[in-house]
Amino acid sequence: MSISQNYPTVRPQLLIDIANTEVLDPRVASSRASVATYYDENGVLQTAPDNVARVGYDPVTGACTGLIRESQGTNLVKYSEDFANASWVKGGLTITSNTVVAPDGALTGDKLVENTATDLHYLTIGGGVAVTSGVLYTFTVFAKSASTRRLVLVTSSTGFGANKGAIFDLNAGTISDISTTTTATITNVGNGFYRCSITVTATSTAISNFNLVINNGTSSLLSSYTGDGYSGIYLWGAQLEAGAFPTSYIPTVASQVTRSADSASMTGANFSNWYRQDEGTIYCEAKYSATSQLSTVYIGDGTNANAIWVGKCVSSVTSPKESQMYVRAFAANQGFPLDGSPITENFAKLCGAYKTNDFAFSSDGSAVTTDTVGIVPVVDRMLIGDYIYTTEKSQHIKKIAYYPARLSNEELQEMTS
Repeated sequence: MSISQNYPTVRPQLLIDIANTEVLDPRVASSRASVATYYDENGVLQTAPDNVARVGYDPVTGACTGLIRESQGTNLVKYSEDFANASWVKGGLTITSNTVVAPDGALTGDKLVENTATDLHYLTIGGGVAVTSGVLYTFTVFAKSASTRRLVLVTSSTGFGANKGAIFDLNAGTISDISTTTTATITNVGNGFYRCSITVTATSTAISNFNLVINNGTSSLLSSYTGDGYSGIYLWGAQLEAGAFPTSYIPTVASQVTRSADSASMTGANFSNWYRQDEGTIYCEAKYSATSQLSTVYIGDGTNANAIWVGKCVSSVTSPKESQMYVRAFAANQGFPLDGSPITENFAKLCGAYKTNDFAFSSDGSAVTTDTVGIVPVVDRMLIGDYIYTTEKSQHIKKIAYYPARLSNEELQEMTS
């Protein structure tokens, strides 16, 4: 954020600067009815206890990425770190357990080595997984090159109409040969490991296979070739979940495991001591993973009837991943929403101001959108990273600031630039 004549002179009445303080304001009540994982400042995957907020870090740069807010998720894979277990069906390869330091800092990464047969060299989830037509599934694993071989994540045709997947180059950190209607990601998590993922939509309700395949450089997802007996890859931490994107890793052993949803709120005097009813300005900085509507800051009465929220919107009238400020009072829209810039994969800066018949919004330095008709709802709480329309949430929140004044349009644009 640059300093200029348009930078606000009004001091924020509330400042939750997680990226710089690396802690959550103690006035924020945080809960989660399970453990959950996050990367620490050294790039090691750690586990937070029940009801302890997660402040995450980039595993490569060590930079603080802010408060982690996720919805409930279930890892449908059993023995997610033990590929030698009988729950994984093997073909054309051997597995040596616990041969490399995994992303959690323990010596638990397994090595897969192709044999010398002319065949597929693969692992698959034993017994398959029941998939439901129309539901998105995301399959992920942490992988590291043990030679020049590449990794393929691919479904069976049953349940998906055709084999769906992608090829991951674990030396270059790139993806190729992505199937139609498939989304794939590869994320560097340090020490040579990448977290690889595919996301596909089931086209029928069936028992489907999800496969991890060694690839010798061909463009075929299911490539049969004569192995050399020594090439392979390291694997750790497989996860299969219903959803449109990969969420934080959920370790499993003999059964599926569910991570509970995060919750963070400020109520009572912790809220009323800084909130101004007649006018104010809300600033936030966050990175979004969700595909549906998702707020970073919700200020309301716990319902959709009276609320101000700033975040991301996906609807039939706005473009996907668009930033937005939305205001409702007495269960009626107050001339909104106000839209800003489309949100990218980077951290977005959003700023919205409210006052009776005087509302404005800007994001990432975009031109300010305004509305001159509307009243301010009566509210009593702030929710962080929640959106009452849906239980889906996934974001990293670096900063939230509240100014007890309707800042100028120039100031809103400057703050988000």
